[in-house]
Amino acid sequence: MLKTRSEIIEYYSDFKNQIDIECEKKTIQLSLSDNDKKTIEMMRNDFLDLIKLHENLHLEKFETGKCNQYDTNVIDRFCFFIPFLNDDKTSRLRFGTLVLTNQFLTKNTINLVKFFVGLEPKDDFHYKSKDIITACVLSQLILDKQENPLIYLRDQNTNILESLELNEFNLYELDENDFEIIDTLINRRYLKKCFFDLKLNRFENNVFSKLNMIKDLVIEVLKDCEFEPLCFNNLNNLNNLDLSYFNSKKIDSSILFGMHNLKSLRICEARANELGAKCFKYCPNLENIYLAYFRIGNIYANTFDKLENLKCLNMMANEIPYVPKEIFTFMKNLTYLSLSDVFSVPFDATYLNNLENLEILYLFASDTILNLDELNLPKLKHLSISSKKIPNFKLNLKSLHISDLEQLETDSFDQLTSLKGLFLLNKEKLIEKIKHENFSKLAQLKFLNVVFTKTNQIDANYLKEFLCEPCLKYDVLKRNTFYSVSVSQKIKKLSLNIITPFSQLKEMRP
Repeated sequence: MLKTRSEIIEYYSDFKNQIDIECEKKTIQLSLSDNDKKTIEMMRNDFLDLIKLHENLHLEKFETGKCNQYDTNVIDRFCFFIPFLNDDKTSRLRFGTLVLTNQFLTKNTINLVKFFVGLEPKDDFHYKSKDIITACVLSQLILDKQENPLIYLRDQNTNILESLELNEFNLYELDENDFEIIDTLINRRYLKKCFFDLKLNRFENNVFSKLNMIKDLVIEVLKDCEFEPLCFNNLNNLNNLDLSYFNSKKIDSSILFGMHNLKSLRICEARANELGAKCFKYCPNLENIYLAYFRIGNIYANTFDKLENLKCLNMMANEIPYVPKEIFTFMKNLTYLSLSDVFSVPFDATYLNNLENLEILYLFASDTILNLDELNLPKLKHLSISSKKIPNFKLNLKSLHISDLEQLETDSFDQLTSLKGLFLLNKEKLIEKIKHENFSKLAQLKFLNVVFTKTNQIDANYLKEFLCEPCLKYDVLKRNTFYSVSVSQKIKKLSLNIITPFSQLKEMRP
């Protein structure tokens, strides 16, 4: 901050000296013609004239008492210099870039801008979060316009920034005023996405309130932290929230308050002692929840209450120690569910029978899924399970994926006559039981994958006989212990897509 008249004069004097030094470095190059040197000299003079103009305006406001050491907001014209920013052929006569802004910038902010645009190495100085965020915004605007020797950032309406990414510095503290630059420099309505790599111990309430225009927010924490109630308050336009790499005591409804338009929530590679009761009641428009690799200590029967619009839920790899029977009662419209390796205790598959609209279900888990035979989901199209044998369920499935299969009987598929795709991960001893008779009732089968746990000698062409439409051209793939056959390449791609657990949540992939 420039506190005295002499400091203002000194700042602009150093500024002009830097222009002269960089200009001289450029003009002494032997390869430059006289015309080139004149062009450079004209640029120098233009820069110096603009700097002198800003100096006079700054001094005038200081001397009339409109500007003092405590208030720099009245400085609506400011400039700073960045040494040579671009070295391509179109800028060979440039010795630097002059940036014109609508507000005063501290020396620390200017130094950070030079780091973000790649001109200076990162130092060990502990910068304030506000300086870091301000410099990050400025640098992104500058890099978008770096082809110009004079960058004009004074008109807020023309300063377009669609995304803000901050991962070069560790932010250990943060409050809503640190984002003041969002209100004063850029055209707010164009900012849609933010990515932050943070090291916060605590997310204070309303900390992101100045970002209420964004649609997507991605935060990586990488440490233990706590979320204050209302920490995401005022993000009423947010559609997607992504949180990862943190340990916290509790995630509850007060944290998610103020995001009524949230459609997708992703919490991944994290831990929480508890996922609170009615956790998502303030996010009634949620359609996708991705909680994979999110270690949850405790969950309530009504944790997922008030989620009438929820379509997709992925909770794979959680190891939850307790399973409330009513946990899925409030998900009548769910169409996709992944519970692979979710519970560390036995889970009764009949708990899912109220999911009357479920179409895709993943239940990969070793010896923890009970009563698969009693699964009753009338709209289920794809099922992935771990089972030693094919359950005797009555489901109108289009595709089935079974791992750890050890038993295969002649009538194993008699209740699954609607199958079009089948993926079998078999134990070694099962190879001799893969016979045409096993598939005789599967008149609609168009795709078959067979995988063995050890290398075997098998004729992949033999699998053609298991499919329908024998007159069509078949596509056969053999890759080590992986055998695939389908009536067409198109069918294969379609079947493999539905087998992939993340295929219904592509926008939420890790």
